[in-house]
Amino acid sequence: MLAAATRSLSQDRQIGDTGFLWNLISPTQFAEIDFGPDLNVVVKFEGSNPGGSIKLKTALALVANCEAAGRLRPGGHVIESSSGNLGIALAMVCANRGYKFTCVVDPNAAKDSLELIRALGGNLVVVSERDANGGYLGSRIAYIETALARDPALVWTNQYANPANPEIHARTTANEILMTYPEVDYLVVGAGTTGTLMGCLSRFHEVGHPAKIIAVDVQGSVTFGGPSGTRRISGLGTSQPSGSLKDRASAIAVTHAREAGYRTIATASTGNAAAALACLAANAGLHAVVYVPETTPAEKLLSIRAYGAEVVTVAGSYDMAFAACLHAAQERGWYLRSTAINPLMTEGKKTAAYEICEQLAWRAPETVFVGVGDGSIIGGLHKGFSDLLALGWIGSMPRIFGVQVAGSNFLYRAWGQKIPFDQVERRSASSIADSLQAELPQDRFKALDAVTRTAGAYVEVSDDQVLDAMRLMARCGYLVEPAAAAACAGAIRAREQDLLGPRSEAVIVSTGNGLKDISSLRRMIAMPYAPK
Repeated sequence: MLAAATRSLSQDRQIGDTGFLWNLISPTQFAEIDFGPDLNVVVKFEGSNPGGSIKLKTALALVANCEAAGRLRPGGHVIESSSGNLGIALAMVCANRGYKFTCVVDPNAAKDSLELIRALGGNLVVVSERDANGGYLGSRIAYIETALARDPALVWTNQYANPANPEIHARTTANEILMTYPEVDYLVVGAGTTGTLMGCLSRFHEVGHPAKIIAVDVQGSVTFGGPSGTRRISGLGTSQPSGSLKDRASAIAVTHAREAGYRTIATASTGNAAAALACLAANAGLHAVVYVPETTPAEKLLSIRAYGAEVVTVAGSYDMAFAACLHAAQERGWYLRSTAINPLMTEGKKTAAYEICEQLAWRAPETVFVGVGDGSIIGGLHKGFSDLLALGWIGSMPRIFGVQVAGSNFLYRAWGQKIPFDQVERRSASSIADSLQAELPQDRFKALDAVTRTAGAYVEVSDDQVLDAMRLMARCGYLVEPAAAAACAGAIRAREQDLLGPRSEAVIVSTGNGLKDISSLRRMIAMPYAPK
């Protein structure tokens, strides 16, 4: 039974010509929850996939199925009904594949989900007339059927009847569970269109697994014969648990803190490091205290508090929050995760360099672009590439480019003017890219070395250029926050400044999910769009 379940996922996960997006999905996202000595509960997380849900698997499979059948050709137009998550995922896939996309939704769809679909280039049709069951599903499908009759060129991926929906979950989701927890007794699955549920049920039955599968539906749904009524949960269903590269460092910090016997772990952050620490500390049973500036995006604060961390908001800049956190940790004996104070943070972030080279068949790219605030990530990347070069696993170092925003450009000025740090004017930091705000970067020495020792450069970009890069990445199917888009903006700027060769290879390190900063997505959507 187990042998049948553990066939190569690397083959199963290559769907059509969409393998790159598949590589962004982590196959093992599990966490054990303590419900007492007689019950071992394991949660499989899919929310940290690009797009924020398990539906990216479904979207990739649906599109690949239509392509393989010859129904969907270059320049095609996809239409689908969705309560939100599948719409976001299909918008990503269609943007990546060059298809137009129309998503048919209803008034229950979350406003944020609709904005994300628009940000990814999708068109929205909102159906407001209820169907015979008092809901909207029948009305959404009726609209699609009418649209198909009016325009035969439209391609309905049809999540409700397309066998690719359950099949992809049989081949991936179910297999991932069986491979990781082969002795599972009960599998509990949310039931929306039932693609995930039926896929898991099919695979467990195929391999003869005795687990009892329990479907969870919402009150008001008629899926299992219940009376129709108002449904208050849209759809049913963080790779990086909290949605940013900062998880790498926080994982090491939490592990070390537990080994050393600490009960409380603290950090200062503009948002991402705090969310990462709060997430991983909660999983490890540690109390997290995070110091954040008052400008931290509301979405990041919500996630930090949701994980149960203690939030201390500092009326001032990130640098002031850093100083306050350092003082409190020293005074109260807390474990300190903060950048430049804890050398293990570099060790966590250098793993990104390992993965880049692994995915390039153990060679280094020509250039690497990464956003720079405090300087910890770029320093970690440099350390990772240096490790691999010393081991003989790669034959050369990439040129590393640090990208800073105009409102927080201490390192750009230090590098460009070639002057010691103590001679660089300190200026207050302000930018839409909150994660890159640092008046005085704490890891400035490592950050400058990363560029100078690899013949790289520092590049400065404006907030508008960051928003343009966010839009560009969204139109390619990748929803990122401003700090993550800064690296893309920097690569464009470097090309404009003739810092790259005519056919240079560049790796852009995208550090955070766009779902972490909805307000910036709204600003991006509101900007005039001129296709390039």
